[in-house]
Amino acid sequence: MKILFVNKYFYLRGGCEYVFFDTVKLMEDHGHQSVFFSMRHERNFPSRYEKYFAAYNDHRAPGFYRKAMAGAKLVYNADAAVKIGRLLDAARPDIVHINNMYHQLSPSILHPIKRRRIPVVMTLHDFKMVCPSYSLDDGKGMCMACANMRFGNCVKRKCMKGSYAMSALVAFEMFLHHKCMHIYDNVDSFIAPSLFLMEKMRLMGFKKNVVHLPNFIFLDQWKPQFDWSEDEIVCF
Repeated sequence: MKILFVNKYFYLRGGCEYVFFDTVKLMEDHGHQSVFFSMRHERNFPSRYEKYFAAYNDHRAPGFYRKAMAGAKLVYNADAAVKIGRLLDAARPDIVHINNMYHQLSPSILHPIKRRRIPVVMTLHDFKMVCPSYSLDDGKGMCMACANMRFGNCVKRKCMKGSYAMSALVAFEMFLHHKCMHIYDNVDSFIAPSLFLMEKMRLMGFKKNVVHLPNFIFLDQWKPQFDWSEDEIVCF
């Protein structure tokens, strides 16, 4: 099977990227073929598909104009939609697996995928589907005020980095994507790596299909040690 893997970063930026590249390796070890879509960046790993990658979108860039352009792409990145369309026509994958597309790539990429009637699965790494600020945390503790798409509470509580402006932007993004465009209807199935995440998604009113599929490790990279002498245990 030919799988198009999507992640906004194509280098080891954080835990999400480790899961992304490990998943690619696992699929390739089982005989599947990989195609990639991401953003261009100087730290990227080499890829034969880099010519199709979207331009780097930096919402932290200085200057009003650049911030405004980045903010617009956060809502709908037309460049990413065009580029992934070209990649889909060239590579013709059997399925698309999305890892992380929020903000930089945006869910704009879902439209060209579904126009070509290609199945889409998406791994959830946080609560972005139900919480504008990702975390279910308003700075004072766990917060579920935005349950059932009441995204205006994010603005009232300044959940996004303590800023009314940034909170309003991400709340508008969520309102547009979920209530107006229904853009996530283009995802056939969502993957939750933990039961906790899946449970919280349901409690927040997320009605779409979510399956529990834990993250994994490659057992051949770990050697068990049975002669440990310390009377201690590490839990992480």
